[in-house]
Amino acid sequence: METLQPVTDRPPVEPTVADAAAGPGDDATARAREQRILMLARVGQDEALAERALAKAGYELMVHRDGEEIAAEIEAGAGALIVSSEALTPEHLGHLIDALEHQPPWSDLPVLALPQEDSASARWTAQAMERLGNVIVLERPLRNAMLLSAVKSALRDRARQYRFREMMSRLDEVERRRHQFLVDLGHEVRNPLAVIRTALGLLRELDDDEARRRQPIELIERQSDQLARLIDDLLQVTRFNVGRLALQRTATDLAEVVETTLASFSLLAKAGGGELDLEVDAGEVPVSADPVSLEQMIFHLVRGAVRDTRPGERARLAVQAEENHAVLSVTAGAGGEGEGESELAQSLPIVRNLAELHGGRVEVRQEGELRHVEVRLPRRAHPGVRRRTKKRRPGAPLSVLVVEDSPDGREGLTTLLELKQYRVTSAGGGKEALAKVDKAKPEVALVDIGLPDMDGYEVARELRRRFNSQLTLIALTGYGQPDDRRKALEAGFDLHLVKPVDPQQLFDLLGDIAAGPEG
Repeated sequence: METLQPVTDRPPVEPTVADAAAGPGDDATARAREQRILMLARVGQDEALAERALAKAGYELMVHRDGEEIAAEIEAGAGALIVSSEALTPEHLGHLIDALEHQPPWSDLPVLALPQEDSASARWTAQAMERLGNVIVLERPLRNAMLLSAVKSALRDRARQYRFREMMSRLDEVERRRHQFLVDLGHEVRNPLAVIRTALGLLRELDDDEARRRQPIELIERQSDQLARLIDDLLQVTRFNVGRLALQRTATDLAEVVETTLASFSLLAKAGGGELDLEVDAGEVPVSADPVSLEQMIFHLVRGAVRDTRPGERARLAVQAEENHAVLSVTAGAGGEGEGESELAQSLPIVRNLAELHGGRVEVRQEGELRHVEVRLPRRAHPGVRRRTKKRRPGAPLSVLVVEDSPDGREGLTTLLELKQYRVTSAGGGKEALAKVDKAKPEVALVDIGLPDMDGYEVARELRRRFNSQLTLIALTGYGQPDDRRKALEAGFDLHLVKPVDPQQLFDLLGDIAAGPEG
């Protein structure tokens, strides 16, 4: 290999390649590599002419005799490639084609081709050159002016590719920031919702006139549920758009999820003038499903069915267990004349995507003015409840550690748990929590992830180190993306609950833990 180094007193090079190739903070060596002109040639007059002409104009030329070597240099970075047909053996051609076919999507390296003048091999040479892609053919005998003009044109083309690469990089960064903004927005909105949910639990526990206060409590509860689902909708759409939707499956009772979801739709159904009937098989209808995604699917089905039901009519929702499938079926009005005018029809793409992600399928049929939608999900049996706590003295109050940086959220949750006779220790940050745990000796820790001094994952790892299997760790947080669930489990958490958590759900969970280990 022969290499001509760039001269030190070269004239200023056009900024198109250097400026577009990299930003101000990028490595200077990488920028230089991306301006190089590579040449595959045998020893001859063209090589010497190219070296002299390009060096005089201030360009760097690297000459190679071997196709494999030059393919490696292409991968390292180049502004253009000059190929002499005399050096283009089938072996070298194969290496070049492989290197050019494996360029990143933004890249289409310009190739300056010097074809053979020998007419007997001209046809093979022309066909070989065509396979190299973005080719500029130079006539022989090679002249300085022609070579320099072709090189400048190739480097301008390459500069446009670099600008496109940078634009793609900026768009990726914008998308990353947008996704993070939505995740953070969901986290921030969940925190006040969690306080509302906790306050509702307090109202229920302190209520002396349940009949009189039941309606406003249920109204607030339904609206907080609706807000939480809207946040999940927003994040779900983002996860679909960026291809990051992943399921976090747990054993789930489909009938229970349906009944819980329907509680948010009673007012909506009455406002539309119709009624919604629910039929559920006796007993549980177990599935292995991502709870958030499952609620999303039910939410869209029920909302579409209710909105398509005219005043005086009834929509029907049924849940049944077959031998291998759990079946969720909806029957409602067909809306307008066309499918696009039906609310239920508009919900079907999201429902189908979610069902298929769970290994299920959706079937739709039309009967007159009624539309029937049937969602079939694979059945799964519920596994036993995993409890990490040691065997306990019957009737002894459970010791709970609450780590939450929101003063309102911490105070409300602490008071709610104390009303249920739990022994509660609270902390506003990770360091405060770790300073208190040795004395408190908690059996359950409810830990927020977004703490001010150290994140909840660090707190969890330290708590797991100190208490091992004698502690049940529960992430109680506004971060509800699949990656957040995965990180929580990897950090040592047993469960990942997304705010706002239903107080009754939390009480049921703590009751299971207080019952002690199975067996």
